[in-house]
Amino acid sequence: MRSSLPFLLMVGIAGVLSARNAEVNSVPSFSIPEAADDPAAADPPPSAPTPAVEPEKSGKPGAPVIATRILDPQSVIAIPTAPGITTTLQFPEAIQGIDGVGLSSKAEDGVLYTISHSPGTSILSFSPTSPEARTNINVVVHGQVYVFVLAVNPDTALFKLTLENPPPPPPDPQAFPAPPEHRQSLGVSPTKLMGLMDKCKAYAALRHDSPAHVADIRQGKGPWKPTVLDGAVITPMEIYRKGEWDALVMRLSIRNPSRTPLFYDPESLLAGVGPQSFRPVLTDASGRVGPNSQDEAWMVIQGDGAQGTNNLDTDNEFQISFQKVAEGQITSPPGTADASLFSGK
Repeated sequence: MRSSLPFLLMVGIAGVLSARNAEVNSVPSFSIPEAADDPAAADPPPSAPTPAVEPEKSGKPGAPVIATRILDPQSVIAIPTAPGITTTLQFPEAIQGIDGVGLSSKAEDGVLYTISHSPGTSILSFSPTSPEARTNINVVVHGQVYVFVLAVNPDTALFKLTLENPPPPPPDPQAFPAPPEHRQSLGVSPTKLMGLMDKCKAYAALRHDSPAHVADIRQGKGPWKPTVLDGAVITPMEIYRKGEWDALVMRLSIRNPSRTPLFYDPESLLAGVGPQSFRPVLTDASGRVGPNSQDEAWMVIQGDGAQGTNNLDTDNEFQISFQKVAEGQITSPPGTADASLFSGK
């Protein structure tokens, strides 16, 4: 009898293969989507969530809560305030007085602002009692009254305001005392003094166009009082000083109110200061003033006429005098220097 084992093995192997094929056929199918023609049409990849935007805070961004102002008794300073905020003013000096309507240290009926101040200090604080509060407050500091208007404005309400005195005015060069004089010599020649006189005559133009050329000259402020002499009125109009030479240059106005001409000797001009009189070493004067008219004269005083110093100031009170003469008696022409008063060459 022939064995059937090989047949059985073949049948078994065939059954296993059939079972495996059935498993493969039972796997669910899926398809890959086709790529879109337009890349932009593809769905974007998921992104991180957008952070929430906080709402803008009320009030103006960057509004100052601390500020500084210059005090001015002729101007009104507005102070923005807000309920629930204490606004403090700091003055440069102690407060002498406070006045206003609707102000009190306690929040009572009719009070617009509660204020706080310790006598003898420079600090004043206040706060509105309602959103509609508005008033003015007058503060006395160093004898001056400063006016402030208080009003509610939460957008610009101040926490602190520092008040400062106005800066000093720019210095006036003429207001300062002259620097110490460094004397070169009292022996100054007539030629140099004539040059000094010419420089003073053109002082205004030189100071504007070439100030270095007149830096060694100091101009008096004036005005100066006139001297009345036998009906004539003599008034210094300009006075200059060159300290290195101890020299004073004066421009005089000589007015003759009479109906007849006035004649005088230019060399007789004198400038008196208190009990002392100083004679010019150089004059530029015509010696004549017509009726009802005026003329000018220039003179230079250098030293005291005795080899000493005069130390005169441009703003001294001068008494000017001269000697009247008859017509034709003037012997020295304008621009004459008295050689007897010079020690220079």
